[in-house]
Amino acid sequence: MFELDDKNNSVTFSWDEQNATSKGTAKDNDQINIVAFNAKENFVDSFSGIAVRSDGKTSISLPRVWNLDDMHIWIYFSSFSLQKNSESLYCC
Repeated sequence: MFELDDKNNSVTFSWDEQNATSKGTAKDNDQINIVAFNAKENFVDSFSGIAVRSDGKTSISLPRVWNLDDMHIWIYFSSFSLQKNSESLYCC
């Protein structure tokens, strides 16, 4: 889930950190990565390892000159060792 904050030009993401206790490969220390693409400016910004799965929430701030309507954002997890990545999730 994500929430756009036009006033502060930021995006807050939240996820179910309980998935790390499942029998799959998800772990508490998996890193959260976010990729933001500004289509109007043709510019990509990435935010690697900005939180871990057990945090359940993180935020990114974008340049004030960026209009959130021009944005495309993806989020994905990486194992702590950086050996495995999840599929990305397109947010907006």
